[in-house]
Amino acid sequence: MIYGYIAAVSFGGHEQEIYENNNRVLRGLPVHGGMLIRDMFSVTPPSSDNSVTFQTIHFCGSYDQYWRFDEKFLAEYDQLLSRLCWGFSKVIHDYCGHRLEFTASDHNNKDPVMPTKSWTMKHYDSMYANEKEVFGWD
Repeated sequence: MIYGYIAAVSFGGHEQEIYENNNRVLRGLPVHGGMLIRDMFSVTPPSSDNSVTFQTIHFCGSYDQYWRFDEKFLAEYDQLLSRLCWGFSKVIHDYCGHRLEFTASDHNNKDPVMPTKSWTMKHYDSMYANEKEVFGWD
């Protein structure tokens, strides 16, 4: 099982535009046939009273015989991230305990709102903080 979140932060009053973009992208995911499918994802709407700081996309999926992150998952996830407006993402692999953290290099506070195009990724061998970062997929 994998699970995680994608956090969209907006300081420029673009909350509704970010929500609409991200919701449109998620609705465009396949119903089946990929590692990332539409029903895995849910997104919190923007709050009218500013009580919610982040628009959070949360997700969870279970795969048969999927013991650790691989290049196929990473390719699909990277492709998804390139179409969303976001600032930070974390993905946990429940079986092996590995954690992926993505941090946007550019921010989604542009006018007009544009998807995030540049980010860094760290791959850790533990889902807990401050553990050793690992490189490679094997």
